[in-house]
Amino acid sequence: MMAVAIILNEGVHAWLVAGGHDDTFNMFYISRFYPCTLPVLSMIYPLVPYPVFVAIYAVGFSIASIIIFYSAKGIVALSRGVARLVKNAA
Repeated sequence: MMAVAIILNEGVHAWLVAGGHDDTFNMFYISRFYPCTLPVLSMIYPLVPYPVFVAIYAVGFSIASIIIFYSAKGIVALSRGVARLVKNAA
């Protein structure tokens, strides 16, 4: 999805500039033509080259999604354990 976003960011920007438009197209906030406005990433964006920023973005969101996924799995496992305890106590 990030590769598609980068390709579209490049292509649509070129198309908009060629057409004389000043519209913004910034999928996933990773366009190299517009600064990132996401809270933590907005501090990193001006400090590193674009490829490094995209790598940090990908790793950061991957880590966040893994944390959310395993948190959800933990909650499900915990709720099943509590349900088993309640069932066995009854």
